[in-house]
Amino acid sequence: MKYIEFLNAARKHNHTSEVLKGALQEHLTKTPVCNGSVKRLTLNLYYISGYVIECSLKYGIYALVGYDRNEDVKKINQNGIDYNGKIKHHRFNVYADFFNMYHSGVALVDSRNGIPQEVINLYNNWDAGVRYVYSDIPQKFKSCDQSRYVINFSDYAEQIFKHIESQIR
Repeated sequence: MKYIEFLNAARKHNHTSEVLKGALQEHLTKTPVCNGSVKRLTLNLYYISGYVIECSLKYGIYALVGYDRNEDVKKINQNGIDYNGKIKHHRFNVYADFFNMYHSGVALVDSRNGIPQEVINLYNNWDAGVRYVYSDIPQKFKSCDQSRYVINFSDYAEQIFKHIESQIR
């Protein structure tokens, strides 16, 4: 896999996120609100928005360190970054540390002024394991079933994607 595929995946996930967000917002306007549908859409929006961020940051890291566009992503071992130890796993804090060494000022990743704490917590605690969450929300994923915060998180994911897509090559 080449690192440009991370940006393509982020683009695909961002589109899915837009569709989910639209469906969620539509469900929220219905009377009565179907809580089951809203919860499912909210959890799925949180999950896919996290992948928008993850794929965007991974692309950004490879581009910012000047990694060879034709080299397989798993072969990276430069500037303290290796695939198995740093890139392979779902750890936003690790991605942000590397990303911010080369590029700063991205909302939620680096700049958190004016961002609700619940949205920051959604970012800090996102993990692919959220795909299994539904009935009992673990403390780690607190707020992931609250649509207003997840919609806000999704908006930031889109901002991150658009910033990286337009600013980092």
